[in-house]
Amino acid sequence: MSTIQAGGDASQSKCPSDGLTNLDFDRCRWGADLTLELAQGHQVLVEKNQCKVIIPGFKNTGEVDAECPDMSFSVDVKSGAQYDYTLQQCCYALGEMIKNFASDWSIWMLYFDERQSHKYYFKFDEASKLIQEHINLYERPGPPTINDMCGFCSNFENCPAQRLLIDNALKNLPKADFDFDALCSNPKALGEFLDLFHPVAKMGGWYERAKREGKKLALRKKDLGNWVIGSRKGDQYVPAEKLVGKFTIEQLTSILGNLPLDKYKKLCEATGVDLDLEVLQRGGDSIFLRQSMIRKKKTEENA
Repeated sequence: MSTIQAGGDASQSKCPSDGLTNLDFDRCRWGADLTLELAQGHQVLVEKNQCKVIIPGFKNTGEVDAECPDMSFSVDVKSGAQYDYTLQQCCYALGEMIKNFASDWSIWMLYFDERQSHKYYFKFDEASKLIQEHINLYERPGPPTINDMCGFCSNFENCPAQRLLIDNALKNLPKADFDFDALCSNPKALGEFLDLFHPVAKMGGWYERAKREGKKLALRKKDLGNWVIGSRKGDQYVPAEKLVGKFTIEQLTSILGNLPLDKYKKLCEATGVDLDLEVLQRGGDSIFLRQSMIRKKKTEENA
């Protein structure tokens, strides 16, 4: 049995030091140290066969990155920005409770890039109810619905709910007398319009997927009617080494501005320099419109 114990070395976990950059190792060490702290001296399991999770109603098994049965928690490691993984983690929690005969379970999300953690907590009854509701939505779809996890689903193209959404979008394509200004002046109608066409137009939606497949066919000389392969010239640039000695640091920073975090990480990795979190700053927040199935469900319940 492979475990990590309090006071143990991070190399005993899923993050062996061989072949890792300093930045990768620091991320793994941070995650391993935090996991050990949460375990409070209890055994932490990390082997793939130990971390598999059977979820009722799902044909495929899941897998967590580590689990501590004695403390009723497991760990899921993510890269990139934080996101709402409530439904996904509820699935894992339900499977873990069944596997470990537990009445409640915690999932700790470890966001390695940001060195941030987030805890999800579920009781057996509420987790079982939530998962069964979504299984019912899939097996017996009424009005087409979409949830925040559709983009992660391997059954996206064959999902009956997704196909019904496309049928509805095609049936409601704007007619010749379509009044866009009138639509925009009616919040309820505008929201319904967005609901209809979001599955088609969103990033990773049907339109983007169709264009991706169309590109593959066009490259194989298949006839797509009016759609053909196009090309554009790459952006012009000046290699960074050509700037050395021609400009002062002040001149360069005044024009080039700040270094994005991803490029700063690559620079640290390439040069073997430790990532200094103290120098990181955050720009102004942005706002955007997104579809929230949680809000939609509450609105329907209050109707």
